Amino acid sequence: MKQFMILIREESTDFSKFSPKDFAEFMQQYEAWSRKMAESGQNAGGAKLNRDLGRTLRKKGSQIVVDGPYAEAKDAVGGFYIINANDMEEAIEIAKGCPSLSHGGAVEVRLVDVYRK
Repeated sequence: MKQFMILIREESTDFSKFSPKDFAEFMQQYEAWSRKMAESGQNAGGAKLNRDLGRTLRKKGSQIVVDGPYAEAKDAVGGFYIINANDMEEAIEIAKGCPSLSHGGAVEVRLVDVYRK
């Protein structure tokens, strides 16, 4: 079994257009998806990311520059899951259940390389 990271990108999702009821239903979809993965042993962890407290570090010459707390729209990652899957195809099938896909979001699926000494 391999581990994959599902990065949830929400740069195209306009949450301001959600009514409180619609947002609650959206979150219930996430809870159901997470529960389904947990019950099948596929969910190995994950979290929603705080939009206000992040920083981006870049090296410019000999200096480390810290930007933030904003993120560029193209880099807006709202959360992540670590999942267990046999291969990339299975991981993609699991990721297709992500509720953000129905609301303008996107998901990125990446194989997690575990470094061992």
